[in-house]
Amino acid sequence: MRIDYSALEDAAKALAAAASQVNGEPTAPGELGSGAAAPNDAHRNAASGRRSTLNNLSELMTAQSKSCTEMTTLFKLLDAQIASQVNS
Repeated sequence: MRIDYSALEDAAKALAAAASQVNGEPTAPGELGSGAAAPNDAHRNAASGRRSTLNNLSELMTAQSKSCTEMTTLFKLLDAQIASQVNS
């Protein structure tokens, strides 16, 4: 019996690529340049919050990618152990 792990392997690659894309997102300008304190403060808070959210998303996608890779490895190991028991 041949088991195909390509779905998990593809998911791991896609998540790693998405994390890389998120890391490459340009940062928003720090100031609006309006001269008014309230709009500039709101923009600065939103820009820093956006970067924090992007960092969190990137960390999550990287962890999910590693999890998919580890599950694939674990399933392959289990399959090999089962196959060795069946064949002996």
